[in-house]
Amino acid sequence: MPETFFPIARRLARHDGLSTETQGYLTAVAVRTNDAGMLALVRGWFPKAKPDKLAAAEKSAVAGGEGFLQACRLPILEMVGLRDNQLAHGATMRRRWRA
Repeated sequence: MPETFFPIARRLARHDGLSTETQGYLTAVAVRTNDAGMLALVRGWFPKAKPDKLAAAEKSAVAGGEGFLQACRLPILEMVGLRDNQLAHGATMRRRWRA
């Protein structure tokens, strides 16, 4: 990982109002890398969580992160929601260039 990754990720983790997806990805990174600083920040989001609930949330986040990585490894057309993996046929839109 680039040396600037964890400082940026920790700074992001300190923001209030992160989306559930962002929290999930940051949790997955923290658990997979076992980074103490990231783990402390992530676990700080749920200060009253019981250890078994926290472990379940972390396991779910890692599974979601794995699914995202697997999707990113697919051909790009697999990620586009088109039927039959066919690109739309038709003419391109022409625009006039104005000076």
